[in-house]
Amino acid sequence: MAGPGQALPAEDAACWHAAIGLHVAHPRWVVIWVARKNQYQARPDFAAPAGTVLISATPEALDAEIVRFGKRRPPGRRPSRSEDGS
Repeated sequence: MAGPGQALPAEDAACWHAAIGLHVAHPRWVVIWVARKNQYQARPDFAAPAGTVLISATPEALDAEIVRFGKRRPPGRRPSRSEDGS
């Protein structure tokens, strides 16, 4: 793990870039790379059940989880274009 002023290892830097890409694709989600756990996490930045966190080992799988979550939204509540991946 890099300390203050130290460069990130190439693998972690690539993972952070992937997390940023996921956030750009899904701006209503806060997406981070948790290096200690080797996992991506996404937390909604909109009204959702308390404790909603999506977790995956790959950015592709997390992207799919975010899209699936958007399709499971309660009836009567249409997901925004950013939530459903459109």
